[in-house]
Amino acid sequence: NVFGRGMLIVFGSLRLNGNTAGWDGIILVGGRLRSNGTNRVRGATVTGLNMKLGFNLGENELTDLNGTKAFFYQSCYVTRALQNVSSGGLTTVQSTFANSFPTY
Repeated sequence: NVFGRGMLIVFGSLRLNGNTAGWDGIILVGGRLRSNGTNRVRGATVTGLNMKLGFNLGENELTDLNGTKAFFYQSCYVTRALQNVSSGGLTTVQSTFANSFPTY
């Protein structure tokens, strides 16, 4: 089962829990990706991006994976996730860090 599609940009850490957690598209995580249970991600996943902002990451900050995982790079799901970006379809979710995050 897939519970999400598109592009997910997380400044802090991300947790995927449960036996039906999954994502089709792009996941960009600033800190740690924690995943428990049976999870499937199709598209592209990048963790530890806060290093590019000058933050120090601890020894085990990049991944914390327990259970059965299926992380697949699939260009079709990456392309689908990026279609909304080129057409201006990005949406800021209210009450998140995006309300105060500086623009570069």
